[in-house]
Amino acid sequence: MGVQEFGSKIRDGNFFHIAINTDENYFRHAFSKMEYIMAYEYLEELMDRLSVNSYRLKVPKYIYRGEDKDFEHYINERRSIFKDHPLNKMEEGFMDRFRQFKIQKYKEIESDKMSIWNQKSVMEIIDKEKKNHILITGFDTDNEIFINALNASDMGIVPVILSDGVSAPSERNHFNTLELMSRFTYMVDSRDIMLMAGDL
Repeated sequence: MGVQEFGSKIRDGNFFHIAINTDENYFRHAFSKMEYIMAYEYLEELMDRLSVNSYRLKVPKYIYRGEDKDFEHYINERRSIFKDHPLNKMEEGFMDRFRQFKIQKYKEIESDKMSIWNQKSVMEIIDKEKKNHILITGFDTDNEIFINALNASDMGIVPVILSDGVSAPSERNHFNTLELMSRFTYMVDSRDIMLMAGDL
């Protein structure tokens, strides 16, 4: 399927949207807050116009349970790099706007595993939607987003990543993961979708 075919699915509303881990703690550590806000402002308007359903999903952070203590130390050290930092006025404004998005008020479906595709509640959504294209947004690009996009492909669901609607604490990890995911997902940004949706 090429860009034009996906564009027709956008225009027909023939997809659904999941937002993974869209809570303040994740957004606070995102490096690309401005891009995320701008993407979501357009996305929520489009979802309303097309009557496309959005689902808010919460998945756990990676937990290492092995015996390799060196690797466990590496994971913990990597997390500690992105500790809370004081927000400037502009970032506080982004936080306020983030809290106002409709998706924040949706009921959150919890998964007990990082991969959502073996959860009964998620499979019920798949059965209900009867659509095989899923627009994925949320946090973090290099962890939860990557794992669920990859596993969606295994399930026969076509993952579409909104590149400015996902983010991570590390800019380098974010862009490296987008590049990797472009090999097995459709990668679009909000500008692409604006062009695809036209004057809907």
